[in-house]
Amino acid sequence: MNCNQIHELLPDLAAGMEASPPAATQHIASCADCAARLSELQKTMALLDEWQTPEPSPYFDTRLQARLREEMARPSQHGVGCGVQRGPCLSLR
Repeated sequence: MNCNQIHELLPDLAAGMEASPPAATQHIASCADCAARLSELQKTMALLDEWQTPEPSPYFDTRLQARLREEMARPSQHGVGCGVQRGPCLSLR
């Protein structure tokens, strides 16, 4: 196997999603660059496994729904909707 083929396999190998084919194992053992990439990817995935997603504020859904209702009730500034069948474009503030 060559480096490009190994690079295609690295995410799955780092995540442990598939067993490393013998040719890939041999290549990684003999190629410092591919071994380093695999190691860095494994470290990154380990950090992501530890990451805790923040909880949204208690009233996030309520405020979002209110904002959507406001935007849907607002007339379009361009006279044309965004391609959404139910109303005008949402503006980014």
